[in-house]
Amino acid sequence: MLRGPCGAIVPRLPAAIALLLTAALLTPSSSTMAQSGPLTVPPIPDPVPVTVDRSITALVIGDVDAAACPDLPACAVTQPIATLLAKARAAGTLVVFTTFSASRMPPTENGPQPDETVLIRPSRGPAHRDLDEMLQAGNVGTIVLVGNSLQQFILYGSYELATRYGYTIVVPVDGTVGADPYVTAASYYQLLHQTSQGNPDNTPLQPGQVTLSRSDLVTFQ
Repeated sequence: MLRGPCGAIVPRLPAAIALLLTAALLTPSSSTMAQSGPLTVPPIPDPVPVTVDRSITALVIGDVDAAACPDLPACAVTQPIATLLAKARAAGTLVVFTTFSASRMPPTENGPQPDETVLIRPSRGPAHRDLDEMLQAGNVGTIVLVGNSLQQFILYGSYELATRYGYTIVVPVDGTVGADPYVTAASYYQLLHQTSQGNPDNTPLQPGQVTLSRSDLVTFQ
């Protein structure tokens, strides 16, 4: 098992997906790209509506940084996350913030309320062990996962939470942002194929898998 940024677990990928992600990280000016032509990725299924049980679900928000807003592309997630926060809080769903540094916190409109937990992830070891302990205590089995960035927090976090701890993950695609179109498409593909079973058709709420949804398609009930 490999480790990535901030102690996150890096998936040991099947060869085909590893090659896909390697290609996605190449720049258009690279010699490899010049030789092989335009990069392509398999089609990604459209986001689907999901209805989650508010009593066994948590909205987890990671690494949204107020210092980056409002000018950087990463802040495109601000309004979708605000939408999800309003829905989750109205339904009484558990809301948890997680960050690799206490100095990296969301803008005020996306910030934690006094009764909401903020977890600082460790620099070593499983990144989400404290989160798992907290969610287990609350009988949570489903996580709606948003935050920056897609290719780090969302990709590594969903892999650890699904494969190490067995959570069912919903990733609203407008609640995160990728480095560029190639990385974004490849990351969505990997999210749906990151276990041996996977969820390639993006069937809603497959146990222990990732579902791609959107902030306006998520219902807390």
